[in-house]
Amino acid sequence: MFDFGIAGYQPRWLHDRNAIATAHGRRLAALTGQTLHHVWLVWDLDDDEWFPDCPVLLAFDDDQVEINHQRFDDLSVTFNRIDPAQPVFWPTSDGFSLA
Repeated sequence: MFDFGIAGYQPRWLHDRNAIATAHGRRLAALTGQTLHHVWLVWDLDDDEWFPDCPVLLAFDDDQVEINHQRFDDLSVTFNRIDPAQPVFWPTSDGFSLA
């Protein structure tokens, strides 16, 4: 499975709203009223812009939510898997410089 160059990351791809609601609805609903403390995203240092192929992390009081998408309808929502302090190494020969 492709880990997007992020240690410990294992996306779980779901394909429609019902699948996402079934898998994560309760846990996402539990975030209601919690404070969003941090948002992390991967930055392309060469182009000085967001690198949208990697997940976006949302850090709340109790959970860190990691959201990623690919293609038209693949969405991955994971929780507490990524350490944002760890470096990102894009695992292909494209040579991206990411942080």
